[in-house]
Amino acid sequence: MSLPKLDSMRHYKAIKHVADSRGMPREVYHRDLTQHDMDTLRERGPGIPFVWMVHPDGTHLLHAGPVVKRDGDSSFRYPHNVVESFPEAAKGIYAWDGTSLRQLASAADAERFLRLMSCTCTPMRYSTDREDHPSPCPASRM
Repeated sequence: MSLPKLDSMRHYKAIKHVADSRGMPREVYHRDLTQHDMDTLRERGPGIPFVWMVHPDGTHLLHAGPVVKRDGDSSFRYPHNVVESFPEAAKGIYAWDGTSLRQLASAADAERFLRLMSCTCTPMRYSTDREDHPSPCPASRM
């Protein structure tokens, strides 16, 4: 399988432009941005929605789709957890809807975006020690 060329990765170009324009210290977030984020986005096409959070200590890339952890917590709450750990991240929350990147006002907006987009994506599955379960679409409960 061949990976997409960087030229076709408009989703990566969008987050890189934001990181560069924010004047973030390159050495701090460079690995997250150019290795982890790029590798993840190469594996997924630009049509797949995600939330991207940037702060002075790095970046966080969250794709739509519920992933329920063994403790019962959901990945939908992850933007809130990032902001609790890195308060500066509250000013750097962005959503890629499959076509464009836009800044979000809060972690709550990011969580709503992830919930909504998860229903338009292929459902993910989660596992416990004993069983494999389909993840429910949370939008029906919103």
